[in-house]
Amino acid sequence: MTLDRFCGSGITSVNLAAMSIMSGTEDVVRVYAEADTSDNAHQLAYEVGQLVYELANGVGEPLSKPQ
Repeated sequence: MTLDRFCGSGITSVNLAAMSIMSGTEDVVRVYAEADTSDNAHQLAYEVGQLVYELANGVGEPLSKPQ
């Protein structure tokens, strides 16, 4: 990956985020979802998360289905 035309603060942000991911204190993938209800948003986020989990060959802890 190549980063071009980043300001100094942008490069710092990328470096800090990379360090957090490598240290295990941050998720590599974070899913945000919007829907007409909270329950639908949770279900959508779960379904997208499941797809990411499967594409990563099950790396990490399995997701728990929303209640």
